[in-house]
Amino acid sequence: MKTQLLLISFFLISISYNISFAQTTTWEYGATVVGSPGFADGYVEYTDIVMDGNTPYVVFVDINDDEKAKVMKYTASMNRGWELVAGGAVSNSYISYTSIDLYGSIPYVAYREIPLSNEASVMYLDGGAWQTKGTLGFSPGEVKYIKIAMDGSIPYVVFQDRNESDKAVTCMKYTGNGASGWEVVGVAGFSNSQAEYTDIKIYDGTPYVVFSDYDQGSKVSVMKFNGSNWESVGSLGFSTYSAAYTKIDVVGGIPYVVFKENNKISVMKFTGGAGGSWVYVGSQGFSSGSVNRADLVLYGNIPY
Repeated sequence: MKTQLLLISFFLISISYNISFAQTTTWEYGATVVGSPGFADGYVEYTDIVMDGNTPYVVFVDINDDEKAKVMKYTASMNRGWELVAGGAVSNSYISYTSIDLYGSIPYVAYREIPLSNEASVMYLDGGAWQTKGTLGFSPGEVKYIKIAMDGSIPYVVFQDRNESDKAVTCMKYTGNGASGWEVVGVAGFSNSQAEYTDIKIYDGTPYVVFSDYDQGSKVSVMKFNGSNWESVGSLGFSTYSAAYTKIDVVGGIPYVVFKENNKISVMKFTGGAGGSWVYVGSQGFSSGSVNRADLVLYGNIPY
Protein backbone atom coordinates (compact mmCIF):
# COMPACT_ATOMS: atom_id res chain seq x y z
CA MET A 1 0.00 0.00 0.00
CA LYS A 2 1.39 3.40 -0.97
CA THR A 3 1.25 6.06 1.74
CA GLN A 4 2.47 9.57 2.43
CA LEU A 5 5.07 9.89 5.15
CA LEU A 6 3.83 11.20 8.48
CA LEU A 7 5.95 10.72 11.58
CA ILE A 8 3.98 10.66 14.79
CA SER A 9 5.62 10.44 18.15
CA PHE A 10 3.17 7.75 19.17
CA PHE A 11 3.72 6.27 22.56
CA LEU A 12 2.24 3.43 24.53
CA ILE A 13 3.44 4.05 28.05
CA SER A 14 3.44 1.69 30.97
CA ILE A 15 2.01 3.51 33.97
CA SER A 16 3.50 0.92 36.31
CA TYR A 17 7.25 1.34 36.64
CA ASN A 18 7.67 -2.23 37.83
CA ILE A 19 6.72 -4.25 34.79
CA SER A 20 8.15 -7.52 36.04
CA PHE A 21 4.52 -8.44 36.77
CA ALA A 22 2.64 -8.20 33.51
CA GLN A 23 -0.77 -8.29 35.17
CA THR A 24 -0.08 -4.95 36.93
CA THR A 25 0.88 -3.16 33.74
CA THR A 26 -1.48 -1.09 31.62
CA TRP A 27 -0.95 1.00 28.51
CA GLU A 28 -1.91 4.53 27.54
CA TYR A 29 -1.93 6.37 24.23
CA GLY A 30 -0.48 9.66 23.12
CA ALA A 31 0.55 11.25 19.83
CA THR A 32 2.47 14.31 18.64
CA VAL A 33 3.29 15.05 15.01
CA VAL A 34 7.02 15.60 14.47
CA GLY A 35 7.50 18.34 11.88
CA SER A 36 4.89 18.72 9.15
CA PRO A 37 2.50 15.95 8.10
CA GLY A 38 3.44 14.41 4.76
CA PHE A 39 6.99 15.82 4.82
CA ALA A 40 8.25 13.47 2.10
CA ASP A 41 7.38 14.46 -1.45
CA GLY A 42 4.84 11.90 -2.55
CA TYR A 43 4.14 8.27 -1.77
CA VAL A 44 6.48 6.07 0.27
CA GLU A 45 6.81 2.43 1.29
CA TYR A 46 8.90 0.29 3.69
CA THR A 47 9.42 2.96 6.36
CA ASP A 48 11.77 2.38 9.30
CA ILE A 49 12.98 4.69 12.07
CA VAL A 50 15.94 5.02 14.45
CA MET A 51 16.81 7.65 17.06
CA ASP A 52 20.10 9.53 17.43
CA GLY A 53 19.49 10.92 20.89
CA ASN A 54 16.43 13.11 20.37
CA THR A 55 16.82 13.22 16.59
CA PRO A 56 14.76 10.75 14.53
CA TYR A 57 16.02 9.36 11.22
CA VAL A 58 13.61 7.67 8.84
CA VAL A 59 14.32 5.53 5.78
CA PHE A 60 11.81 4.75 3.08
CA VAL A 61 11.30 3.81 -0.54
CA ASP A 62 10.40 6.91 -2.56
CA ILE A 63 7.82 5.79 -5.10
CA ASN A 64 8.07 9.11 -6.98
CA ASP A 65 11.83 8.73 -7.49
CA ASP A 66 12.02 5.36 -9.22
CA GLU A 67 11.49 3.52 -5.92
CA LYS A 68 14.93 4.43 -4.56
CA ALA A 69 15.85 4.43 -0.87
CA LYS A 70 16.05 7.77 0.92
CA VAL A 71 16.88 8.86 4.47
CA MET A 72 15.57 11.99 6.16
CA LYS A 73 16.27 13.36 9.61
CA TYR A 74 14.34 15.80 11.74
CA THR A 75 15.86 19.29 11.75
CA ALA A 76 13.51 21.89 13.23
CA SER A 77 15.01 24.78 11.25
CA MET A 78 14.34 23.14 7.88
CA ASN A 79 11.22 23.56 5.78
CA ARG A 80 8.60 21.15 7.15
CA GLY A 81 11.13 20.17 9.83
CA TRP A 82 12.92 17.47 7.84
CA GLU A 83 15.99 17.34 5.61
CA LEU A 84 17.20 14.77 3.10
CA VAL A 85 20.41 13.17 4.38
CA ALA A 86 23.30 13.57 1.91
CA GLY A 87 20.98 15.47 -0.42
CA GLY A 88 19.90 12.50 -2.53
CA ALA A 89 18.93 8.87 -2.76
CA VAL A 90 20.78 6.12 -0.91
CA SER A 91 20.43 3.58 -3.71
CA ASN A 92 21.09 3.90 -7.42
CA SER A 93 18.17 1.70 -8.43
CA TYR A 94 14.73 0.59 -7.32
CA ILE A 95 14.71 -1.41 -4.10
CA SER A 96 12.46 -2.69 -1.30
CA TYR A 97 12.51 -3.73 2.40
CA THR A 98 14.49 -0.75 3.70
CA SER A 99 15.88 -0.85 7.27
CA ILE A 100 18.07 1.58 9.23
CA ASP A 101 20.36 1.66 12.27
CA LEU A 102 23.13 3.95 13.54
CA TYR A 103 26.78 3.66 14.49
CA GLY A 104 27.14 6.79 16.58
CA SER A 105 25.50 9.34 14.30
CA ILE A 106 26.35 7.45 11.10
CA PRO A 107 23.30 5.89 9.42
CA TYR A 108 23.53 2.42 7.92
CA VAL A 109 20.79 1.28 5.55
CA ALA A 110 19.98 -2.26 4.41
CA TYR A 111 17.63 -3.12 1.57
CA ARG A 112 16.73 -5.66 -1.09
CA GLU A 113 18.41 -4.76 -4.38
CA ILE A 114 15.76 -5.66 -6.96
CA PRO A 115 17.97 -5.37 -10.11
CA LEU A 116 20.56 -7.62 -8.45
CA SER A 117 18.27 -10.66 -8.23
CA ASN A 118 16.61 -9.29 -5.07
CA GLU A 119 19.80 -9.75 -3.04
CA ALA A 120 20.87 -7.77 0.05
CA SER A 121 22.87 -4.55 0.03
CA VAL A 122 24.03 -2.19 2.79
CA MET A 123 25.01 1.47 2.45
CA TYR A 124 26.40 3.89 5.01
CA LEU A 125 27.09 7.62 5.17
CA ASP A 126 30.74 8.65 4.86
CA GLY A 127 31.99 12.14 4.15
CA GLY A 128 28.54 13.38 3.25
CA ALA A 129 27.98 10.67 0.61
CA TRP A 130 26.47 7.20 0.61
CA GLN A 131 29.03 4.39 0.33
CA THR A 132 28.66 0.63 -0.16
CA LYS A 133 29.52 -1.63 2.77
CA GLY A 134 31.25 -4.54 1.13
CA THR A 135 29.70 -5.36 -2.23
CA LEU A 136 26.20 -4.75 -3.51
CA GLY A 137 24.04 -7.87 -3.58
CA PHE A 138 26.23 -9.77 -1.09
CA SER A 139 23.65 -12.33 0.11
CA PRO A 140 23.76 -15.91 -1.24
CA GLY A 141 20.49 -15.33 -3.09
CA GLU A 142 17.14 -13.58 -2.95
CA VAL A 143 16.04 -12.12 0.40
CA LYS A 144 12.87 -10.80 2.03
CA TYR A 145 12.21 -9.02 5.34
CA ILE A 146 15.79 -7.76 5.63
CA LYS A 147 16.68 -5.91 8.84
CA ILE A 148 19.92 -4.34 10.06
CA ALA A 149 21.42 -3.90 13.54
CA MET A 150 24.76 -2.45 14.56
CA ASP A 151 27.17 -3.97 17.09
CA GLY A 152 29.42 -0.98 17.51
CA SER A 153 30.84 -0.41 14.03
CA ILE A 154 29.91 -3.91 12.79
CA PRO A 155 26.65 -4.23 10.85
CA TYR A 156 24.56 -7.39 11.06
CA VAL A 157 21.64 -8.23 8.80
CA VAL A 158 18.94 -10.86 9.09
CA PHE A 159 16.51 -11.95 6.39
CA GLN A 160 14.30 -14.67 5.03
CA ASP A 161 16.78 -16.57 2.88
CA ARG A 162 15.04 -17.61 -0.30
CA ASN A 163 18.22 -19.35 -1.38
CA GLU A 164 17.30 -21.96 1.23
CA SER A 165 14.69 -24.46 0.02
CA ASP A 166 12.47 -23.86 3.05
CA LYS A 167 12.98 -20.06 3.08
CA ALA A 168 14.52 -20.15 6.56
CA VAL A 169 16.36 -17.38 8.47
CA THR A 170 19.94 -16.39 7.71
CA CYS A 171 22.05 -13.84 9.59
CA MET A 172 25.19 -12.23 8.16
CA LYS A 173 27.71 -9.74 9.50
CA TYR A 174 30.35 -7.56 7.90
CA THR A 175 33.90 -8.78 8.54
CA GLY A 176 35.76 -7.38 5.54
CA ASN A 177 36.81 -10.89 4.58
CA GLY A 178 36.13 -12.77 1.37
CA ALA A 179 34.89 -11.43 -1.94
CA SER A 180 31.87 -9.61 -0.51
CA GLY A 181 33.18 -8.67 2.96
CA TRP A 182 30.15 -10.41 4.53
CA GLU A 183 30.00 -13.76 6.31
CA VAL A 184 27.17 -15.98 7.53
CA VAL A 185 26.77 -16.05 11.32
CA GLY A 186 26.61 -19.70 12.34
CA VAL A 187 24.87 -21.54 9.52
CA ALA A 188 22.58 -20.31 6.76
CA GLY A 189 18.91 -21.14 7.17
CA PHE A 190 19.13 -21.84 10.91
CA SER A 191 15.38 -21.84 11.62
CA ASN A 192 13.47 -25.11 11.29
CA SER A 193 11.35 -23.87 8.41
CA GLN A 194 10.09 -20.79 6.61
CA ALA A 195 10.38 -17.54 8.56
CA GLU A 196 8.68 -14.20 7.95
CA TYR A 197 8.88 -10.71 9.47
CA THR A 198 12.47 -11.19 10.66
CA ASP A 199 14.06 -8.62 12.96
CA ILE A 200 17.36 -8.42 14.85
CA LYS A 201 18.86 -6.73 17.91
CA ILE A 202 22.41 -7.02 19.25
CA TYR A 203 22.89 -7.06 23.02
CA ASP A 204 26.37 -7.30 24.56
CA GLY A 205 27.70 -8.80 21.32
CA THR A 206 24.92 -11.40 21.07
CA PRO A 207 22.50 -11.28 18.12
CA TYR A 208 18.84 -11.92 18.96
CA VAL A 209 16.48 -12.67 16.09
CA VAL A 210 12.66 -12.77 16.09
CA PHE A 211 10.42 -14.10 13.34
CA SER A 212 7.02 -15.52 12.53
CA ASP A 213 7.73 -19.25 12.57
CA TYR A 214 5.89 -21.30 9.94
CA ASP A 215 6.95 -24.52 11.65
CA GLN A 216 5.11 -23.34 14.78
CA GLY A 217 1.87 -22.29 13.12
CA SER A 218 3.34 -18.86 12.27
CA LYS A 219 3.61 -18.01 15.97
CA VAL A 220 6.49 -15.92 17.34
CA SER A 221 9.92 -17.49 17.87
CA VAL A 222 13.15 -15.90 19.16
CA MET A 223 16.64 -17.32 18.71
CA LYS A 224 20.08 -16.07 19.72
CA PHE A 225 23.62 -16.93 18.66
CA ASN A 226 25.69 -18.35 21.54
CA GLY A 227 29.01 -18.01 19.74
CA SER A 228 28.81 -21.43 18.12
CA ASN A 229 25.16 -22.20 17.35
CA TRP A 230 21.73 -20.65 17.15
CA GLU A 231 19.52 -21.60 20.08
CA SER A 232 15.93 -20.82 21.00
CA VAL A 233 15.17 -18.29 23.73
CA GLY A 234 12.53 -20.13 25.68
CA SER A 235 10.07 -22.19 23.65
CA LEU A 236 9.65 -21.75 19.93
CA GLY A 237 6.23 -20.54 18.83
CA PHE A 238 5.40 -18.98 22.20
CA SER A 239 2.64 -16.54 21.18
CA THR A 240 -0.98 -17.58 21.59
CA TYR A 241 -1.91 -16.99 17.95
CA SER A 242 -0.16 -16.65 14.62
CA ALA A 243 1.73 -13.36 14.38
CA ALA A 244 2.93 -10.80 11.86
CA TYR A 245 5.18 -7.72 11.90
CA THR A 246 7.39 -9.06 14.68
CA LYS A 247 9.96 -6.68 16.20
CA ILE A 248 12.48 -7.14 19.01
CA ASP A 249 14.44 -5.09 21.52
CA VAL A 250 16.65 -6.21 24.42
CA VAL A 251 17.42 -4.51 27.74
CA GLY A 252 19.52 -5.99 30.53
CA GLY A 253 19.71 -9.23 28.60
CA ILE A 254 15.90 -9.55 28.61
CA PRO A 255 14.31 -9.62 25.13
CA TYR A 256 10.94 -8.00 24.48
CA VAL A 257 8.91 -8.53 21.32
CA VAL A 258 5.95 -6.74 19.77
CA PHE A 259 3.73 -8.21 17.09
CA LYS A 260 0.32 -8.23 15.51
CA GLU A 261 -2.01 -11.07 16.49
CA ASN A 262 -5.74 -11.19 15.81
CA ASN A 263 -5.31 -7.72 14.23
CA LYS A 264 -4.21 -6.15 17.54
CA ILE A 265 -0.86 -5.33 19.17
CA SER A 266 0.66 -7.56 21.84
CA VAL A 267 3.97 -7.23 23.70
CA MET A 268 5.74 -10.13 25.42
CA LYS A 269 8.99 -10.44 27.36
CA PHE A 270 11.19 -13.34 28.40
CA THR A 271 11.36 -13.93 32.14
CA GLY A 272 15.00 -15.06 31.93
CA GLY A 273 17.01 -18.01 33.14
CA ALA A 274 17.25 -21.60 31.97
CA GLY A 275 13.62 -22.29 32.87
CA GLY A 276 12.36 -18.93 31.67
CA SER A 277 9.20 -18.41 29.70
CA TRP A 278 7.50 -15.70 27.68
CA VAL A 279 4.76 -13.61 29.33
CA TYR A 280 2.52 -10.85 28.05
CA VAL A 281 3.33 -7.31 29.16
CA GLY A 282 0.02 -5.81 30.13
CA SER A 283 -3.06 -7.12 28.40
CA GLN A 284 -2.83 -9.36 25.38
CA GLY A 285 -4.05 -7.51 22.27
CA PHE A 286 -4.19 -4.18 24.11
CA SER A 287 -4.68 -1.85 21.13
CA SER A 288 -8.17 -0.41 20.99
CA GLY A 289 -8.75 -1.38 17.38
CA SER A 290 -7.21 -3.20 14.46
CA VAL A 291 -3.62 -2.37 13.52
CA ASN A 292 -1.42 -3.07 10.53
CA ARG A 293 2.20 -2.79 11.68
CA ALA A 294 3.88 -2.47 15.06
CA ASP A 295 7.28 -1.32 16.29
CA LEU A 296 9.08 -1.41 19.63
CA VAL A 297 11.75 0.46 21.55
CA LEU A 298 12.74 0.16 25.22
CA TYR A 299 13.56 3.16 27.39
CA GLY A 300 15.08 1.63 30.49
CA ASN A 301 12.75 -1.29 31.06
CA ILE A 302 9.67 0.52 29.80
CA PRO A 303 8.44 -0.62 26.37
CA TYR A 304 7.11 1.94 23.87
